[in-house]
Amino acid sequence: MSQMQPIKHRFYLSPHEAAGPNSPNRVVELIRESESLIWEGKLYKSRELAKIALEMAELQQLPHHICEAHNLLGLYHSKLLNFASALKHFQAGLETIQDLDHDDLRSATLNNLAQVYYSMGEKQLAEKYNREALENNPKNYRVLNNLASILGEEKKFKEAESLFHQALELAIEADNSRSQIISLGNLGETMRMEGDIDASLAYLDRAVALLDTLDDLDIAPTLELQYGETLRSAKRYDESLEKLTHALTMMREQELRQYELVCLEALQKLHADMGNYETAFKYGKEESQLRKDLFNSQLSDSIAQISASFAEEQEELRYQQLIEKSARLSSIGVMAAGITHEINQPLNAISVSANSVLYWNKNNPKILPQLFVEELEQIARGVDRIDEIVRHMRSFWTPSESKKTEMVSLNEAIQNALSLLDRQLFAHGIILSLDLHENDVMIKLNRIDFEQILINLVVNAMHALDDSKNHRKEIKIVTRLNKEIFELEVQDNGIGLPQVEIEKLFDPLFTTRKPEKGTGLGLAIAQQASARMGGRIAASNSDTHESGATFTLFIPLTNEDLHENSTG
Repeated sequence: MSQMQPIKHRFYLSPHEAAGPNSPNRVVELIRESESLIWEGKLYKSRELAKIALEMAELQQLPHHICEAHNLLGLYHSKLLNFASALKHFQAGLETIQDLDHDDLRSATLNNLAQVYYSMGEKQLAEKYNREALENNPKNYRVLNNLASILGEEKKFKEAESLFHQALELAIEADNSRSQIISLGNLGETMRMEGDIDASLAYLDRAVALLDTLDDLDIAPTLELQYGETLRSAKRYDESLEKLTHALTMMREQELRQYELVCLEALQKLHADMGNYETAFKYGKEESQLRKDLFNSQLSDSIAQISASFAEEQEELRYQQLIEKSARLSSIGVMAAGITHEINQPLNAISVSANSVLYWNKNNPKILPQLFVEELEQIARGVDRIDEIVRHMRSFWTPSESKKTEMVSLNEAIQNALSLLDRQLFAHGIILSLDLHENDVMIKLNRIDFEQILINLVVNAMHALDDSKNHRKEIKIVTRLNKEIFELEVQDNGIGLPQVEIEKLFDPLFTTRKPEKGTGLGLAIAQQASARMGGRIAASNSDTHESGATFTLFIPLTNEDLHENSTG
C-alpha cells in the first residue's frame, strides 16, 4: 500500500498537542523547545531538555507532562534506531497516564509505539497498538490512515477501505483538503488492489479535483504515481506512461527519493507490459542504483546523527569534568587554608622559643656554646621563612573580588614569587636566569594575581623541560617597558609548542601533559588573572623549534602608573 508521505516522514503524533493551557509554564516551555529541537535534528540537546522536563514534571507530580517528556525521549531513541530504549520510554509514558482521563495523549503515545514496531518489522504489534490508539481517540485520522495502510499490506482490503472512509469523513468534517486527498488516494490504491479499476479511478479523479484547490502541491507526485499505476492495471498504457513519467519528474524535483524508487519500479513493469524490454531493463538498473544510494544515504544519516549526538555528549562531559575539577580544586584550597592555619600555632611556638633563648643568651653571654647559638639562629631564620611561605600561600585562597589593588614593585613581586619555587627548580635541575628592567617598574595591580601568573608560567615551563632531552635546562625571565606596556617574558629551551595547540593553550582543561601531571587549568587561571588587570598572555615558539616556548604577559600602564614611574 503506497503511503502519501515519504517513509522518513512517517507520522509520530506530537506530544505537545495534548498540552493543557494551565500546565506549569517552565515544564511546557522545555517540552516545546525539546520537540522543536528534535525535528531540527538536534537530538542530544532535545534529549537533555526532555530529561530536565521529565525531572521537573516528576517533582511537581504532573503525569500529563511526564508522559509528554517520555514521548520525546522515545522519539530521540527511535531516531537513533535504539528501538528498545524508545519502547521503554513510550511504555513508561503510558503507565503514567494509565488511570487518568487523557485519551488524546494516550492515543498519541500508542501511535508512537505502533510506529516503532512498524519500523522493527513487527506489523502485528504495530496493528495492535494502532487499534488501541484508535479506541482512545476514534477521530484520530492519522491513526486511521496508518492502521488502514498496514491492513492493506496484509490484503485486508475491506477493513482498510472502511478505515480510509472514516478518515475521509473526518477530514471532510474538519474541512481539511490535504487530508481528504490523502484518504482519497489511499482509497483509490485500495480499490485498485481489489481489482475495482473504475472505483479506483473515481476516487483518484476526486483527489485530483481537490488538488487544484491547494497551493501546496507536494502530494501531487504520489497522486500521479497512484493514477499511473491504476491506468497500467486498466491496460491504458499510453496514459499510464504519461502519468508515471510526470510523477518521476516531480519526485526528482522535490527529492522524494523513496517514492522515486516506487515510481521507477512502476515504469519498469509498465515497459515490460508494453514489450519495451530494453527500456524496462534501463529503469531496473536505475532502481537498483537508487536503492543502493538510499541505503548508503540512510546509513550515513544514522551515523551522522549518532556522531553528532556523541560529539554533543563529549562536549557536555568536558564541561562537566571542568566543574568537577574546579570543585575538587576549591576543596583543596579550603583544606590548604585550614592546614596553613593549623601550622601557625606550632610555628609561633617554635619562633617564640627560639627567639626567647637567643634573647636570653644576648643578656647572658658566654653561657651557651657558639654552635648552639648558630643553630638557634638558623632555626629562627627557618621559622621566618616558613611563616613567609605560609602567609603567601594563604593569600591565594582569598576570593578575587575581595583582593585590593596597590602600587606594586614588580621586581620585588617577581622575587617573592620565585622564592616559592627555589626548591622545585633545583629538584628539576633547571637553571633560572633573570633579565629585569634596569628601573624598577611600579604598577597599581593586585600583587597576588601578578605573582600567581608568574608562578603558573614558570611551573608550566618547568614541566615542559621535564620532557626535554637537553642536558642544560634553562628558564629565563625578562622584563621590559615598551612605551606604555609592561612586558614579562618566561622563556624555556624545551621542545616548544606544536602550532596546532597554541590556540587551545588557554582553554580550561586543555593540557599537553598526562592527566596525572596536570589539570589543564594553570594557563586558563593565569589568563583570567591577567584579564582582571587589563592585560593578556600570548604564547609563541622561538625562531627555531629547539629553542623552546615563550609566554609573554602584557600589562598596559595607566596614567597613575606612568606618573608613579616618572616621579619614582
